[in-house]
Amino acid sequence: MTSSSLSIRKHSRAWSTKTFTSPKIKRLPRNDEIKEEIISVVDESGKISGPHRTAEFLEDFDFENKSLVTILEGNAEDGRYPLCRIMDRSALRQIEMTTLKSKGKKKGTPTKIIEMSWAVENHDLETKLRRLREFLEKGCNVNLLLQAKKRGRSVTQLEGENIIQKILETVEEAGGKQQKPPEGEILNTMDMSFTHKKRN
Repeated sequence: MTSSSLSIRKHSRAWSTKTFTSPKIKRLPRNDEIKEEIISVVDESGKISGPHRTAEFLEDFDFENKSLVTILEGNAEDGRYPLCRIMDRSALRQIEMTTLKSKGKKKGTPTKIIEMSWAVENHDLETKLRRLREFLEKGCNVNLLLQAKKRGRSVTQLEGENIIQKILETVEEAGGKQQKPPEGEILNTMDMSFTHKKRN
């Protein structure tokens, strides 16, 4: 591959959420995007606690299964700290998927969703890649979500990188491109968005 827009870091130790965060964030900060030193937190039962030092709170946070999402920005004038909610990652992703589908319908541009596991077998991967190619060639936007299975065979870092490489090669062959930098972690949850170049 020669396209810099579809390149990956083959030798990176891990793909972090921070690495793949777009500089133009259209939503409130979450996880390590939160830069305020002090925050208040709403847990999953609705109980508010704090104030907490953000760095200390995130130090032992369960990023694999949870996300810390800002729901109300702070106000320096009245001394109010940002309010953040602990959310289940899968539930949060479902909300975002629903929103994405709704936006796609409103704009008149079809958005297709493809989900797969890092432990995907070769024949299933080929099927997913074929669908990805078909969607892009039809001019659709594609949101591809890679997730880790709680049960199943273990996957190595190299296997994960090879899957990403095949996805990017398929996108390039179909005349597509990334809409934004990927978000997430290899072998955990990764969100990739693609569109056909002719649409822009």
